[in-house]
Amino acid sequence: MSIQKNVKLQSLAKIWPPNTVASSLWLARQGYSRGLIKKYVDSGWLKKYGRGAFVRTHDAVSWSSAVWGVQKTHSVYVGGKTALELQGKAHFVQFKDQRVFLFSKSNVSVPLWLKNKTKELNLVSISTDIFPSLTGHVQYDFGGYSIWVSNTAQAFLEYMYLTPKYHSYEEAYQLMENLHFIPADLMQESLKTCHSIKIKRLVLCLAKIQRIPWYKSLDIQKIELGEGERHHIKDGVWDPEYKIYYPSDWKKNESPLF
Repeated sequence: MSIQKNVKLQSLAKIWPPNTVASSLWLARQGYSRGLIKKYVDSGWLKKYGRGAFVRTHDAVSWSSAVWGVQKTHSVYVGGKTALELQGKAHFVQFKDQRVFLFSKSNVSVPLWLKNKTKELNLVSISTDIFPSLTGHVQYDFGGYSIWVSNTAQAFLEYMYLTPKYHSYEEAYQLMENLHFIPADLMQESLKTCHSIKIKRLVLCLAKIQRIPWYKSLDIQKIELGEGERHHIKDGVWDPEYKIYYPSDWKKNESPLF
């Protein structure tokens, strides 16, 4: 390769963490043409990782390093159960699987290269508008690169959004027990910005049942809770304050008074 090409390679190495995926779109934005990328592939420095994505030839891709690649070009983030696990809020909770939940707005489609790797990487793509764009996220460091994930409060609301389709109410109860000491303002903000009335009522109901410390600090009047009954659960227990039916098992485990 020419000296100029070597300089380009060195420049690319500085902005592209090892073991992560780089899409052709992101590479083009960094000044690397399709022709130049093809030469890197032909020389053995790069290899294709599906259509429109590349990795260094000897790199090992994980779900997080693939997410790093897609976040460079698409507004997606890791949320729900996965975000809680990463931030150490899922201790002592035995999940049935280790699926990775990747969230995006309903008008955002993940690229084809990632769609074709969902089974291999154990990814579940969730398209939803329950939260505004670019809110409630923090950076999680994997050593060498970082990705955007939901903060603990938002992640729990996302978990509840996926229950009971992907999770169980029993797990939700156990997870909430790990959230007793998160900042009240963090939960306040997540409850205010969440667009799902049902989820907000259910989370508040569970927090009240468990007598969680931050529950007493919430300004409920500033949280939109809508009107009418929500969430009819078979054999559920009626909560007259939040006008919602909740799982009877939650009542059995009710915490003592404050």
